[in-house]
Amino acid sequence: MSNLLRGHSYLWPDIEIASDGAFMHLAFSPTENPHEKVFRYTGTARVETVAVETFKKAVDEFACVVLERLDQANIRDTNLHVIWRQLERERNDEASAAFRRMEAILGHDPGKGDDRAIRQCLSDAARSGHGAIADFPASGPSPLARRMSGKEPA
Repeated sequence: MSNLLRGHSYLWPDIEIASDGAFMHLAFSPTENPHEKVFRYTGTARVETVAVETFKKAVDEFACVVLERLDQANIRDTNLHVIWRQLERERNDEASAAFRRMEAILGHDPGKGDDRAIRQCLSDAARSGHGAIADFPASGPSPLARRMSGKEPA
């Protein structure tokens, strides 16, 4: 999966994230036109590699600290609360978790992939083995994803 986190109204530096399922590569680059931004990353461009499980654990711990602080301040039902509850439900539901993993393998953001194509890939994976599907390139939409979306000939 490769996504660009471009702020989307959040105060967040540009980070490119790519994962092969076992490791994540995080590429940081200085903010363009930093004098025009409220929040900016002014460090040097660099790439860090971290195990996916280590990253997930760090994100989980950070989100829990933030949610606890919000709750202590009687700030409830924020977007973070809603998204975190949804994520926990999906993680605890094996079918939902498999669907989201396949969606990511195919290079889509959550909820942005073609449901029919994702279900077909899950079906194919069940027949041919999940390892075959998980080996799709994780640096963007795979050739299979492009073909299934009609953007590349079969």
